[in-house]
Amino acid sequence: MSKGTVKIHIDKELYESPDPTIGAALYVLGNVNASTYDLWKTVPGKEDDELIPNDTTSIDLKNGDHFYSAQKNLNPGHE
Repeated sequence: MSKGTVKIHIDKELYESPDPTIGAALYVLGNVNASTYDLWKTVPGKEDDELIPNDTTSIDLKNGDHFYSAQKNLNPGHE
């Protein structure tokens, strides 16, 4: 399967991104201020959401993936 462009959501806004991409590119695409916010990928079910590092880590995307920003001092997905 060839890689291309996928539609994803960051903070409820629709974006198009190349797939695969890198974490830092998602921060830029979603205009996430990495100095005070982390970017998280929503994981369905009871699993913890996935922290997206603001670096060159490769991220595989799927159409419809949802991401959200949260202040660094918060820990979403954990009780």
